[in-house]
Amino acid sequence: MQTAVNRFLCAVLSMALIVVSSLASAADIKEINHDTFASIAQSSMIVDVRTPEEFAQGHVPGAVNIPVATVADNIAMFGAKDTSIVLYCRTGNRVKKAHALLSNAGYNNLHHLEGDIKGWEDAGKEMEMPEQ
Repeated sequence: MQTAVNRFLCAVLSMALIVVSSLASAADIKEINHDTFASIAQSSMIVDVRTPEEFAQGHVPGAVNIPVATVADNIAMFGAKDTSIVLYCRTGNRVKKAHALLSNAGYNNLHHLEGDIKGWEDAGKEMEMPEQ
């Protein structure tokens, strides 16, 4: 009985540590506005973590599409751990997930485009469409 209780407590503690660590990494997301984005875009990897269908409807110029569901399987595509990476999606929720995955993989120069694609569109910024 004591062993089962100890295992249960260890499992609960492990889960709590995972939750706390993911919350801490989500809090470390550096939000950048459109002006800051313009100044770092040329030297950064711009990643749209929306679905391919959403990406095809228009995206930030120069962005690559790596859907959040495939980030873990495509870590090598992100390059060196200190690469400047700008993430965006539609509302920010998928960016939090992608950020946690990348942060846990050792990436430390991660940025979140303020307002995501909706804010980009609302600001009247240029949209790029994939070639048909």
